[in-house]
Amino acid sequence: MDLIDVPAGLNGVAVAETEIGTVLGDEGFYHYREYDAAELARTAGFEDAWFLLDRGRLPDVAEREAFRADVAARRHVPVGLASLLPTIASVGGSPLAGLRTALSASAGPLGLLPMLDLTADERRRQALDLVAAVPAVLGALHRLTDGVEPVEPDPALGHAASYLHQVTDRVPEPEHARALEQYLMLTIDHGFNASTFTGRAVASTGADIADVVCAAIGALAGPLHGVRRAVHSTHSARSARPNEPLTGSVARWPPGAASWGSGTVYRAPDPRSALLRRSPVDWVANWSSGRWRSRPRSSRRWPSSSPIGRCRAMSSSTRA
Repeated sequence: MDLIDVPAGLNGVAVAETEIGTVLGDEGFYHYREYDAAELARTAGFEDAWFLLDRGRLPDVAEREAFRADVAARRHVPVGLASLLPTIASVGGSPLAGLRTALSASAGPLGLLPMLDLTADERRRQALDLVAAVPAVLGALHRLTDGVEPVEPDPALGHAASYLHQVTDRVPEPEHARALEQYLMLTIDHGFNASTFTGRAVASTGADIADVVCAAIGALAGPLHGVRRAVHSTHSARSARPNEPLTGSVARWPPGAASWGSGTVYRAPDPRSALLRRSPVDWVANWSSGRWRSRPRSSRRWPSSSPIGRCRAMSSSTRA
């Protein structure tokens, strides 16, 4: 068998095809299906974007409300898992480690089966069961770690607002819920990064959805992919120099380091940055007034190498 040479981290190698989204850092191009991700975050809600990635189109009003209700009904700690969460919280470790352990243990209570043996509708239902439980599990682990009782989810709240409520035991201010919602929308999919790469590899074996998600969480936890080390470096730099602007790289990779299928390097402006720089107060004022509740426009601009609805997933190295 002939061997081929590939660059470190599969940098620039087309490894698969996807209809979900395209991220092209050299062009500042970041889309979910045919929609600009930043525009979608300005004009739609989190469940809208979730529906788009899952169903391939944006929901109408009735579909949006039905989907929100369906997600809310599943947004709870799975029966049989709640008794295990105090033990997981007592062990310690990072929130991602706790979530990974809890989701792994949820396979039994949720009745998850190998995806190879399921129909498309059954796979969608089991994925929805697992993903909808995440804010409830995280919120419960956070509170148990702090020595207080978990909070029951409020089905009247949206997905992001419910998470904040289950962490703080307070209904969040609209600007706080909207800020988290927009952040989540802007990071739902980010090209063929390391966690996506890992999850897809595990899914290709026909494993159950908990196996897929736990493997992806493991990849996300690595310092060459996840944000924990960058956030820690930023906080440390801010504490040491509170009145100075942060410049340069806050996290430097060791020479030659490159993770397989890691995140996208932006050489053009990140299309999300303008939105993230806005004040959360502005976000909620515009959202509440309805000025952003317009239907996002389908983009007419698409990379010549990636026809609409069938874009190639490229792996990008984050090596400095």
